[in-house]
Amino acid sequence: MHPLTKDLISHIQDKYQLNDYVLHESFYHREKFHGETQYSFETCWFPINHGPWSEDESYPDGTIEIQVDTVTRRTTSINKHGDVTIYSLPEDLRDSDTQTSWLEQELGMTFDQEFMLLKHQDSLYQYVSCQNGIRLFPGFFISLELTDDGALDFFSVYGTPALSNKYPTESFSLAPVQITPIITEQIRFFSAPGDQQRIQAHTIEEIFVSQNDSLTYPFSDPDTSSVAMNEIVT
Repeated sequence: MHPLTKDLISHIQDKYQLNDYVLHESFYHREKFHGETQYSFETCWFPINHGPWSEDESYPDGTIEIQVDTVTRRTTSINKHGDVTIYSLPEDLRDSDTQTSWLEQELGMTFDQEFMLLKHQDSLYQYVSCQNGIRLFPGFFISLELTDDGALDFFSVYGTPALSNKYPTESFSLAPVQITPIITEQIRFFSAPGDQQRIQAHTIEEIFVSQNDSLTYPFSDPDTSSVAMNEIVT
């Protein structure tokens, strides 16, 4: 076994106290975020005393899937199957202080300064990256789902931190009236063939506007979001 693989397995097993579990499978995963390649290590743990199971069936009750970043070792996904207790996690995450404190520990970031709550509905909580309370793009998206008694059922972090504190900050003063002319320039009307008559429609080019409304930036960078192959596809 490769030393990195062995080290990551030990890290996950020790962090989440998986002494009553056996590693069923593990593999590396590569994904591209905003032009940067990220590598993660995904593991699947079965309870030692799980019942009969075959490859054609879903994972046995009690299975835990955990994914970590190969560089930072920070957990990017936890998925539980059935009634599972992970002893290293808080028993009840419904309390906002307990939940944000645990997230700060997992992410290594400060609540309301580097990430903030986006949505809370029933047992679902969603967070996004921010800079002093202002949402960032590109950034990352955090999702938590709790059981009826407040235990963690699912956790995931998607994306990468967008900025760091080396960037200067200034008071936000951009008003909608300032960017109205710029917005109207992004709307394009066109007609398309329909079943019986042509359809009139419009499209909007998404952009960012600078603080002094003198510059615009594309929503996605064409240099990193796509690759020009210059080949004829048949």
